[in-house]
This record gives sequence, structure tokens and C-alpha cells, in this order.
Amino acid sequence: MTGKGYGKSDKRYCMYKDDKSFDDIQEALTWLKEQYPTPAWKHKQPMFVETKDGKMLRVGFIVSFRADDISHVPLQKWLQQDWVEFQECRSLDLSRQERVKPKRRMS
Repeated sequence: MTGKGYGKSDKRYCMYKDDKSFDDIQEALTWLKEQYPTPAWKHKQPMFVETKDGKMLRVGFIVSFRADDISHVPLQKWLQQDWVEFQECRSLDLSRQERVKPKRRMS
């Protein structure tokens, strides 16, 4: 999550990184729709990364919205951008991995 105050001289800052796990993409999208206010989710932008071969791969969304924190006096308001990236994770079976023998150096 990144944030920036409303002032022209306010700097952008990173608040924190939050990792979530889901069983499938549909479960993740349902959770995201519940987390974000309707206008923010409706106007999300695609997020891309460049692969090693130079192609662009769509990996998620950038969700932007106005936020505030009533726990601070005076009330703090900021513009927030959340970068939502999807990654697939899987467990590896390390019990079947063969040991790699070190190569000998030739002098």
C-alpha cells in the first residue's frame, strides 16, 4: 500500500505489504470486491510486469481511492494506491530431489 497526502509537497510513502492466500482466483476476487469501496474497485487499473523475453504480462490491479484515519487528531486524509498482484504458489516435494554433485575445477 502506498499513500500520499493531499498537499503538492507531500511525498509518497509505502505503508506496508500484506500477503494473502486463497484456494483459487475466484475466491481472491470475491475477497477483493468486499475489501474495497465500490467506486475504487470499479475504477481499478491493470498492473503489468515485463517478462525476460520483453513481453508484458498482466499480473494484477492498481486500486486507487481517498482514505482517512479518524484515530488521528486532526483528521488525516490521503490518496491511497494498493498494488494487488496475483502469484501462484505450490509446494515442492524435496524428498525426491537428487543431490547435485559439485563440479571439479580444472586448473
